[in-house]
Amino acid sequence: MIQLLPAKFRLLATYSAIISIVLFISTHANAISPTLEEVLNASLTKANQNKSTNAHQYPATFKSSSWLASFPTIGLNYLDSQDIAGASEQEISLNLPLKSPFLRSTTAKLSQLNQQAKSIQQDKKKLYFSGLLRETHWNYRLLELRLLQANKKRELLEKLCKEYRALFQANEVEEYALMLIEQELSTQMLEISELFHQQQQWQHRYTSISGYQSFPQQMEESEIMENDFNTSNHPFIRSLDNRWDQQHLAFESQGNGENEPWVVSLASKTINNGLFEEQQFGVNFEIPLTFSKSHKQIDINTQTMANSDYYHSLDRMRVELSSQWSLLQSQQQNINIKHKLLSASANLSKKIAEQLISLHNEGEISHEVWLRRYLQTIDSQTALAINNLKNKQIKSMLNQAAGISL
Repeated sequence: MIQLLPAKFRLLATYSAIISIVLFISTHANAISPTLEEVLNASLTKANQNKSTNAHQYPATFKSSSWLASFPTIGLNYLDSQDIAGASEQEISLNLPLKSPFLRSTTAKLSQLNQQAKSIQQDKKKLYFSGLLRETHWNYRLLELRLLQANKKRELLEKLCKEYRALFQANEVEEYALMLIEQELSTQMLEISELFHQQQQWQHRYTSISGYQSFPQQMEESEIMENDFNTSNHPFIRSLDNRWDQQHLAFESQGNGENEPWVVSLASKTINNGLFEEQQFGVNFEIPLTFSKSHKQIDINTQTMANSDYYHSLDRMRVELSSQWSLLQSQQQNINIKHKLLSASANLSKKIAEQLISLHNEGEISHEVWLRRYLQTIDSQTALAINNLKNKQIKSMLNQAAGISL
């Protein structure tokens, strides 16, 4: 049995060396890191490139004339007299349906709302990618921290494994004590392997979003105050309001007689009776007379339903955003409470660790109890570090819930 131990230990040592190399590469992969602004801009650019690749899936951008309400028309008119002395008439006219002052004003308002919609859409896009980047960054950092702490436990177990192997070969400790440490070391290596696999999944996700391999070193965000949280400023709410403003303005213009175009006709008329021919030119203006607004009943019903849907969607979205904000605030309070408890536990664990070493050296506790309790002290330090990192993460999530981009 003694001859098999070195082989098993060499296998653990080889696996441990591989993990050390992997952790070193992972830790130093962020030596040259981009800024938050660079990462967000790169993500937006990458998304736009994908959009350009599939350009046929997106509608073209349409433009309207600033003066014409619709396409010009040409009118042709021919009249022939049945009387021998009568005259024939030929007329051609170019009809230009010009936008009325009211229609031009409505078009300008719609154009302004359309520009606002484009700006809001860009804000929504930035917020969406900010959410993806926040998610990938903090999950990656949490796994990075857990890997770092797990590696400390691995290094401790490797050191103990070497020491106890030497003691066992000198017949100073039982084989059980050595196997116990080897088992803990093997378990720890499996945990590190799984953590590293999860971390790489978030790494690949981050790279697919931004195109970068390295994460920003500084991603801690300023904390938003509760008084600054306003759902009206959220891009989702502003987008909903913008769509409603456009729809309402279009409805109001449809039932307004002032919306009708002013038609200007440029006419040329030829009169011929066989004895003489006369050429006439003229201009004709056709301006509608409006006294009141009038909507079709089906349009009124449609607008009433749209009005109801708008306020329902608005209330639902505000409730969802406020609920999400309240939930995150509750989690933040819980993290702050845990910080005090975990700090006290970590300080106590340091003192316990010192006592454990003394008790173990004096043989007052078993190897198993000593190992378990000593590893628990490392776990206490890890829990405190993770909680501190989650406190930074929750600030980022609060900004996301408030509609604030990176």
